Amino acid sequence: MDDLSPDYRGAYDGEVMFWLSVAVLGAAIHAVSCGTLAPPERTRMPAAVLPPSESPAQRAAGVCPEDRADEPIAVCNLASSGEFEVRNQSDQPVEVLTLGEIETRTDENSWAVTTALVYLTDDCGQGPPKARCMTLAPRATFRPWPWRGFTCSGQCGPTCPGDHQLYGWPLRFVVVSCDGTRRYAGPPFAPLEFDDVPLRARSRARR
Repeated sequence: MDDLSPDYRGAYDGEVMFWLSVAVLGAAIHAVSCGTLAPPERTRMPAAVLPPSESPAQRAAGVCPEDRADEPIAVCNLASSGEFEVRNQSDQPVEVLTLGEIETRTDENSWAVTTALVYLTDDCGQGPPKARCMTLAPRATFRPWPWRGFTCSGQCGPTCPGDHQLYGWPLRFVVVSCDGTRRYAGPPFAPLEFDDVPLRARSRARR
C-alpha cells in the first residue's frame, strides 16, 4: 500500500469503510429478525390508575356514581373510554348546560377542571350546540357524542392552538345545571392512550 498515490489510497480506504458499514448493518438486521437483539421498546405514558371499584368489566356495563343516587342527574360512563350518558333520575324536567366539563385528579387526590371541551350533543355534524341549555325530560337518558381525548377537537370543536390529548391521569365528566348552582360529576375513567384514539380525531388535532 506504500507505493499507492495519496488519491488512490484515499479512495481505497473509503471503499473499505463503506463495505465494512454495510456488513455491520446487515448483521444488526439479521440479529433483530432472528430475535437475538431486541428492538427498542416504544415509550408510553403510564396508564391512568383507577380505584379498585372501577374495573373494566364494571365500566362496560355502565358505571354511575353510587353516592349520588338521590340527585336528579346522574353522569354514567359507558363501555368505551370517553363515552358517557346523562340520566334524569327525577320525575321533573331538569335543565343543564350544553357545555360540560372534564376534570382531572390531582396529586392531592382532589379534582380540577381542565380546559377540555365536551358538549351535550348527539350530533357533531353542525359543530357545537348553539343553545346554552337543554332540558332532560323526566326519567330520560341522553347519550352525547363520544369524547376522544383532545382538549379542543376531542368531540365537536375544531382544532385550536395548543390542542393536545389528555392522558396519564384519571378523568371524569361533569354536567352543570343551567343556572350554574349544581354540579353532577361522573365516576373516574381512564383516558384513551394515543394509539387507541381514532385516526380521524388525531388528524383533526394535528392540523
